[in-house]
Amino acid sequence: MELTHERMSEEVKEGLITVFRETDDIIQSTIDIITLTLTRTIKDSIKVGISPAAVVNDVVRGVVHGAAEGGADLECTAQGIMIGVLRGAQVKKEKIIDTITDTSHVVTRDTAEFGGDLRAVASGLVEGAVKVATEQDVNAEEAAAAAAIGSLKAAGRMGAIAKNVTREAVTMAMRKARDMRRKI
Repeated sequence: MELTHERMSEEVKEGLITVFRETDDIIQSTIDIITLTLTRTIKDSIKVGISPAAVVNDVVRGVVHGAAEGGADLECTAQGIMIGVLRGAQVKKEKIIDTITDTSHVVTRDTAEFGGDLRAVASGLVEGAVKVATEQDVNAEEAAAAAAIGSLKAAGRMGAIAKNVTREAVTMAMRKARDMRRKI
C-alpha cells in the first residue's frame, strides 16, 4: 500500500483514539506511538521522496486529531508530542531548537483548527521542550523560548484572542520551567 500523507495521519489518529481510551498515561502513550511511528516511517519516506519534515507533520496532525476526537488531555498530549518528535525523529543536537519551534507551530495550528485548548497545548509544548532539552544537554530556556515562538507564530495567524491566550499560557509555562530548572 502506498505511503500517503492522509493515510499516515489517519492511521496515527485511529491508533491514538484507541490508546487514549485504554490508558491513564497520556504523555507516555503519546511519546511511544510517535517515537515508534517516526522511527519506522522516516527511513521509508526518504526512499519514496517524502521529506522527514512532512512525515513529522503528518504524524503530529494525526496525534492532534486523535487527541481531539478521543477527549485526551491536550496539555499531556502536547508534552508527549514534543518529546516523541524529538526522540522519534532522532533530531541532532544542533537542530533541536528549530525542531521545537516547528513542532510547536504545527501542534498549535492543528489544535486551533479543532477549537482545542490553546492554553493547555502551549503549556505542554513548553514543558516537553524543557524536558528534552535537559536530556540532550541543550539550554532549557532556549528550548522553552523556541516552543513559545512556534506557538505564538501559529496563534498570531489566528487572531488577537488566540495570540493572547497562547501568550498567557507560554508565560506561565516558562515561569514553571525556570522554577523546575532551579530545583535541579
